[in-house]
Amino acid sequence: MTVSDNLRVRSEPRVADDSIKYEPLLPLGTELTVLDGPVKGSGYVWYKVEPVSFTGLEGPGQGWVAMAG
Repeated sequence: MTVSDNLRVRSEPRVADDSIKYEPLLPLGTELTVLDGPVKGSGYVWYKVEPVSFTGLEGPGQGWVAMAG
């Protein structure tokens, strides 16, 4: 579950030009299914997730999010 509002989902587990930023941002409390991870990249720990009940995410409907600190 997201613990912050406006969580960015990316196509790759890193902050880089080749990691597409998907829209829209996930709101606080979005339930997620973890598909892969943890993976370290760009100073963060990433998990590949798919929102359970949230719809409208660009791309494949899943992607990488950075773990909260």
